[in-house]
Amino acid sequence: MPKRINNIYESALTFSKIRNAYARTKRRKKATEQTVMFELYLEDYIYDIYTKLKNKTYNVAKGVGFIVREPKEREIWCLPFYDRVIQQLYVYEYIIPYMVPKFISTSYACIPKRGLHQCINKLQHYMQCAKRNYKNPYVLQYDIAKFFNTIDKEILYKIICKFYKDKDFLELTKKYIWINNEEKGIFIGNYTSQYFANIYMNELDHYIKEKLKIKYYIRFMDDGVLIVDGKQKAKETLEKIETFLKEKLALKLNKKTRYYPLKQGIIYCGFKIFCTHKLIKKQNKINVKRRIKKWKKLEKTPQNFKAIKQSFNAWKGYAKHANSYNLIKKLEKEYRKLYLIKN
Repeated sequence: MPKRINNIYESALTFSKIRNAYARTKRRKKATEQTVMFELYLEDYIYDIYTKLKNKTYNVAKGVGFIVREPKEREIWCLPFYDRVIQQLYVYEYIIPYMVPKFISTSYACIPKRGLHQCINKLQHYMQCAKRNYKNPYVLQYDIAKFFNTIDKEILYKIICKFYKDKDFLELTKKYIWINNEEKGIFIGNYTSQYFANIYMNELDHYIKEKLKIKYYIRFMDDGVLIVDGKQKAKETLEKIETFLKEKLALKLNKKTRYYPLKQGIIYCGFKIFCTHKLIKKQNKINVKRRIKKWKKLEKTPQNFKAIKQSFNAWKGYAKHANSYNLIKKLEKEYRKLYLIKN
């Protein structure tokens, strides 16, 4: 068992580190009443955070929930700005320096310098390698059923205790894990939840790499892709993963989990990936076309035009990572027509 991390709690409790956490939290955030008030009384809030953490009197607010429906319906929780500053401090000072080095190099979601497109490029590279090295390369693609809602809190805490010994840090960690009293599930949207999820799935990652000896393996949060040699190997590997998830992590795979020949291409993270090229996922094409139709019906105001421009440019930035030149040009023509429509 590796040496457990100790004596780290006090080291993060400095005014400069709390101020840096505030700056990171504020970055790219819209000006709201909470952010304006925090900045107006910045030194007072920093001192208050320092005092509560130092005296161990801080309790995490439950925040507010809201529903998002794209790409699928889910409930997102958002903490007050004050709590997000402390959450930023917690992750940046206690989790990233100690846990990220323990993650496998092909775990990508919510990890600094490991974004979506790095993940896609690595997967395509693995596909090319597997095609050269395997006689009959097969893809095993897994997805966890209701992942965030079924994470077992006791198991999560035990996993964290394998790596950390500092009692004060562990007490603060309990407050984040048990924001509510439910036996299972962590809130989607919390910064801590992203890292707790990665810590949880890190157990499976090391099992796949070290016990099952799978060479070509990628994970983006709860969606994993393995490339193995042959259909039988894929079937056997899937059975072992299902058993591990059930016995060690109390998780189940959903109906999207399957195995198939590599030559079919892999639909992953919004793209359909082949060894030689990448395409935009069919549903994403449908979604942007629906969006353009919706924009045509909107009242033409400067505010609406600004929102439309931001949304279309974001889609175009995503689409440029695929072989989609003709599609982009076609939709750009539709987009430009919006400015010619009169109400």
